[in-house]
This record gives sequence, C-alpha cells and structure tokens, in this order.
Amino acid sequence: MKISEDKKSICLSLNETLSAHELTTLIAELAVVRANMLPKVPKAPPVKSDGSMSVQDDPRLVIV
Repeated sequence: MKISEDKKSICLSLNETLSAHELTTLIAELAVVRANMLPKVPKAPPVKSDGSMSVQDDPRLVIV
C-alpha cells in the first residue's frame, strides 16, 4: 500500500486469496492507513442512502 502525498488516496493492489487471519491482518493495516488519510475519519457513523446507520453490535477486531 502506498498513500498519496496529499493523503487523499492509496494505491492498493490485491490479487490474492486470503485466509481469515490474513484478512483480519489486512483490515487492521487498512484501519491504520485510513487513520492517516484526509479527510479525517468522522466521529459519527456514516448514514446509508436509506437513512439507516451501519452499527457494529459486537466488535471482534480491536486495534491498540
């Protein structure tokens, strides 16, 4: 992964089959990259086009 100089996009190439563990690792790495991008991650969850929100009831991925 490579983040652009303006921090608004990344170059990501993914053409692999991933195990559950590898996918979890990728999600964690993407979260770190996203935290350093612009615009900043909003504090409120995004509202979907139908007006509802996506909410994770029981998160299993914890990034420390």
